[in-house]
Amino acid sequence: MKKIFVVFVFSIVVSVIGFSQIYQGIDAQKYVKDSEMVRYSDKDANPAFIKYRSQAEPLFQEMDNWLKTTFNIKSNMGYMLIGTEKDKLGLTHYRYRQTKNGIPIRDAVFIVHVYQDKIHSFNGIIYSDVNVGNAFSITPQEALSSALAYVNAEEYMWQKSSEETWIKRIRNNPEATFYPVAEKEIIFSDKEKAFRAAYKFDVYASRPVSRQHIYVDAGNGNIVRAFKKLYGTDVPATAVTKYSGTRQITTDSVQPNLYRLHESGRGNGIFTYNMQQQTDYNQAVDFTDTDNYWNNVNGNLDEAATDAHWGAEMTYDYFWDTFGRNSIDGDGFALYNYVHYDQAYDNAYWNGDCMTYGDGGNSNPFCVLDVCAHEITHGLDEFTANLDYAGESGAMNEGFSDIFGTAVEFYAKPAQANWTCGENIGFVIRNLQNPNAEGDPDTYLGVNWDQAQEVHRNSTVLSHWYYLLCQGGSGTNDNNDTYSVTGIGMDKASAIAFRMLTVYLINTSDYLDARFYAILAASELYGYCSPEVASVTNAMYAVGLGGAYSPSPSIQFFASNAQVCSAPLTVYFENQTINANHFIWYFGDGATDTTANPSHTYTSFGTYDVKLVATGGACGIDSLTQTGLVSIDATNSNYASIPANGTGQTLTCCTGTLFDSGGQGEYSNNSDGTITIAPTGASSVTLNFSSFNFESG
Repeated sequence: MKKIFVVFVFSIVVSVIGFSQIYQGIDAQKYVKDSEMVRYSDKDANPAFIKYRSQAEPLFQEMDNWLKTTFNIKSNMGYMLIGTEKDKLGLTHYRYRQTKNGIPIRDAVFIVHVYQDKIHSFNGIIYSDVNVGNAFSITPQEALSSALAYVNAEEYMWQKSSEETWIKRIRNNPEATFYPVAEKEIIFSDKEKAFRAAYKFDVYASRPVSRQHIYVDAGNGNIVRAFKKLYGTDVPATAVTKYSGTRQITTDSVQPNLYRLHESGRGNGIFTYNMQQQTDYNQAVDFTDTDNYWNNVNGNLDEAATDAHWGAEMTYDYFWDTFGRNSIDGDGFALYNYVHYDQAYDNAYWNGDCMTYGDGGNSNPFCVLDVCAHEITHGLDEFTANLDYAGESGAMNEGFSDIFGTAVEFYAKPAQANWTCGENIGFVIRNLQNPNAEGDPDTYLGVNWDQAQEVHRNSTVLSHWYYLLCQGGSGTNDNNDTYSVTGIGMDKASAIAFRMLTVYLINTSDYLDARFYAILAASELYGYCSPEVASVTNAMYAVGLGGAYSPSPSIQFFASNAQVCSAPLTVYFENQTINANHFIWYFGDGATDTTANPSHTYTSFGTYDVKLVATGGACGIDSLTQTGLVSIDATNSNYASIPANGTGQTLTCCTGTLFDSGGQGEYSNNSDGTITIAPTGASSVTLNFSSFNFESG
């Protein structure tokens, strides 16, 4: 049962709002010491982004203590390193996942950005604590039974000995298997609005083909969530195949007068195999040629194999030449292509290990260049942001694949490149320049936006932003907003998109996150208030995300608990100014401060005007004064919160509003907190409840 114990000693008028809370985070107005910029999101109460002032950055070697003090992390909350990226600006980006009692929390992913052994900035989702509503009370085998019942496939990959042999070979691990192994994780349940202990299974079905990460509630066996792991291009069934002409490729020689579509010069190799219209990967065979002149045009369409092989080579070369990245994982990940998958299979997909290409319903293989690069970019995403393949994150996953599929096409065959995807198989899958032409949206939540959140349909908001950023454009979007974007070219636009994907985005990122981190990436790459920042912002505005670029500082700031009835008072200021990086605060009592988000303690009764002067270098200077922002007067109402547990403060004000420990959000299960209200001279208490309710059970 959830309880609130409040001891009312004297007379007061109080409004109490009761909720239930699934996490315990810091106040969204809380001051972050030495910060230059702080951003909050609606995903939790802790900051989603912190950038520190120069010369005030915490030491990376003291990160553990910094995390605990900055985010009030409980002792049973830990974290594990899941990835490291280094960039050309000299920063190293450490990607972590939080744990509770050693068990990973699925969506609690945060990134610490380090420069010269100091914490330059932070972003992501981090919880002070999570309350798990169940325990691991069913066995892993019982949970697996639930997962398999959910998939309900005719056949699974581990049931085929040849596929088990293949996965051992491709991973170079004799213990590798497709058989699902239970992994313990904590995941948020949208249905129960609570965190649940769960078993995670990787279930790969061969008939009908599917691969999903399935989370089974460890308490009752229900399916909590399932995430697709086969990332397809989702194309129509009819097309005419068209290839890329004569190209130079790299193969290997296995014996005199016999060559294969294998190479070892790029990363850990590129390998292209023939599935022979079967679905068994282990039955795939080599494509071979006797004179190393691959003109294998035949009824089986074997010439398409060289498109897949060359496409993988060009995609590898693009990421290496452009960003210095050694394959999709940064460490030479081997690229495997499997051509002629199944009979008349109308798709291509990345499955977590390799690229797979069907021949299409009318014998039109899906091995064209932009589709190859599209699928390989899904692999890049999996090793970096790992965007969930559902909702807005899934749409962005597809959008980035279209972005870099197009970029690779311009890189490898600039004379034939264009802004449509898949046109070489005889029809257009998606159109980055004009998404509406294919029934896709060019504006966030606008015309053609799929309310069911189909990931391919809604991906064009991001890819159209990229087109406008590259080429420029003007017009009126579906929000009736008139926009004008100055193009910055594909090189700069791609660098910004790549930095967003590999450095800042996490698995649950949405379109508003994309806007924020696109602007941040442009600022870091090309300078504060630069033309590139203006174009990024205006392109986002054009697709319905945020406002148009302002060429001067625009000041906005807030203060928490600034109207109270007793002194001393410490006020925390949240600065939401844009286009500025130097600040001077005037607190109205003679004191000043130069930090971005300061706190200040007022010691005397009175009313205080607060002024902020913001300077943005090339963007200019601006100031804002909020008259009477801070007031300390015995007649003011006060605001207070009951602690999550234990005894809280004693309130002496005459009137005010009392919140539970969740504030405007939900309070935690099993809370038992006390607060005392004791205005001097009062003899009774009056309570007005604006909301009071119990949850089921």
